[in-house]
Amino acid sequence: MNRFRFVALSACVVLLLSACAGGGSSSSGVAATVNGHDIPTSEVQDATTRYAATDAFNQQAQSSSASAVKRQFEQSWLSRLIRRQVLAPLAAKRGISVTAKDVDERLQKIKAANFKTDAEYKHALAQQGLTEPILKQLIADSVIEKRLHAEVVAPAVPTSKQLKAYYFSHVAQYRQTRASQILVKNQRLALNLSQRLRSLPKKKLAAVFLKLARKYSIDKTSAKQGGDLGFVSSGQFVPEFESAESHLKVGQVSTPVHTQFGFHVIWVTARRTQPYSKVSSTIKSSLSQQEGTVWTSYLQRAFGNADIRVNSTYGHFDIATQQVVNDQAGDVPGTETPSATPTEPAGTPSSGTP
Repeated sequence: MNRFRFVALSACVVLLLSACAGGGSSSSGVAATVNGHDIPTSEVQDATTRYAATDAFNQQAQSSSASAVKRQFEQSWLSRLIRRQVLAPLAAKRGISVTAKDVDERLQKIKAANFKTDAEYKHALAQQGLTEPILKQLIADSVIEKRLHAEVVAPAVPTSKQLKAYYFSHVAQYRQTRASQILVKNQRLALNLSQRLRSLPKKKLAAVFLKLARKYSIDKTSAKQGGDLGFVSSGQFVPEFESAESHLKVGQVSTPVHTQFGFHVIWVTARRTQPYSKVSSTIKSSLSQQEGTVWTSYLQRAFGNADIRVNSTYGHFDIATQQVVNDQAGDVPGTETPSATPTEPAGTPSSGTP
């Protein structure tokens, strides 16, 4: 079995367990109660026992201690079970569900992407202390959460119509100018160069500008290109340069423009407006920045409104991270803030599938 697959599998376990309140339960047989639903300690203990018998556990224990690794796993696994009990009912209220076919299709993609044989796949499961029924449940959890996430953030995701409306109402942002420059330190030299270039016939301007830029410009990067700066959107140059550039027509050469870098002689060679097809993804990214905030806020409300009671043996439930932690948060590894978006289920070997 390829060691990489075990490493990838272990990484996915950590991702799931990290993606996943106060007051201990009076029953030692109950690990936690969520909205009146009991999570038996046996579910946590059985999972921990299976994991403690694996190579993955032994590898982690080498850099820590067996008791610390067990504690981390118990809290992470219980956090996952609590997460299921909080989010699954909320998804069901929205009509979100997952079928056995959905799970089987996802499982087959995972297996096909990571294992050559069924024996390799089963061996990897055993090495992580998992069984296929448990893996299928974790996949189902992942699918449901992703569908819930998509529905919750849908209002914050701009439609194609909204993206196009934004583009046309901000089209000036997508106009670009192509210019060349000669940058010198001496004002008199800049004035002489400008006067010479401005007096040339159009058909000679390109060749002479290129020659003078290579000879005199102290901006060696653009000088190698004959002074060409390429197509640039507004806001990329210092204000004095941009102001002068914006007042030039295509083909015009400026008088010397003074900036903190020296004196510029600017020649505008072209203008264009970037088409919607080229900038739509950038617009979508900009307008979708609130998506993560919407999902995070939803999770905070969901877990905050839930009646979560954790057996004090395991610690307490921290709503901010949606994790079971020790009484002093941070004492136990693995209590970091979870991802703002749903992750691939634990036990899946880095599938990369949608």
